[in-house]
Amino acid sequence: MGDLQRAIVDWLWSSWSELGIPGARHHKNVVVDPEPLIAWTPHLAAREPRLLGLAFDWCAANTDRIAKMRLPALAALMPADAVEALARFNGALRRCGADWHPSSGALDLDVGRKRMPIHSERPALIRFRIRALAGTSTRSEVLAGLLANRGHEVRASDLVAPGLNRRGVERALNELIDGAFVVARGGQRQRQFSLCSWEAFEILLGARGLRWIKWHERLQLLAMLSELDEFGELTPSMRRVEAASRWQHFVESSHRARLSEPPGPADREDIFDALLAWGKNAVVEF
Repeated sequence: MGDLQRAIVDWLWSSWSELGIPGARHHKNVVVDPEPLIAWTPHLAAREPRLLGLAFDWCAANTDRIAKMRLPALAALMPADAVEALARFNGALRRCGADWHPSSGALDLDVGRKRMPIHSERPALIRFRIRALAGTSTRSEVLAGLLANRGHEVRASDLVAPGLNRRGVERALNELIDGAFVVARGGQRQRQFSLCSWEAFEILLGARGLRWIKWHERLQLLAMLSELDEFGELTPSMRRVEAASRWQHFVESSHRARLSEPPGPADREDIFDALLAWGKNAVVEF
């Protein structure tokens, strides 16, 4: 396993360790979004069977804590090979009573650890503290999105995270307005939303000092980097062609993930090595 692949696996392992699997925790103040992590792990951890097995154990033990309605919507945004890996992972989970989709022929996975408790008191697991109040609903995701914006006013479209839809977000916002948790300002088409008392929510849910990242976008970038790394076995000229053809996609992906742009331009001689070095540094800084 090369340096980049190892960095990707280490990041995945640390993220899952926050959720409760054995391992070192290096992201104690990074808010975990479990559904994108679950959706991408079967693909990204395919070469790390121990991590994949522990992630499977965790999912089997905590199916009722996951917003399963997000998984098909996330899968719709993923490449075919990643969707297939998720579908086979979910297929194995069906034997444990988890009706998660997409689902197809099962991976060869069985439960090794039956107890995988979620330590909801950990700062990074604020989403689970929110779910303790509002369940695994769109309303929980909207509350998390409002908290992430630290009391600033946002539009409904700003809260449509991958795996959610605009109609569900607007319905959740109206429910929260009716409950006097959220205030709306502006006309019907220009409405801006914020928590009525962000500071009170921050104290209640332990939101101070946390870092909110774009999980789906970063995991998508990891998948792109993993694919690029596989071209290392090609000739230098072919590696350069493959890297150059993907450079603009990396630029766009870095913007979505709120990261610094990769080096360029695309036609530089060392574009393959430059992208890999940038990717490794980006993963380490995640």
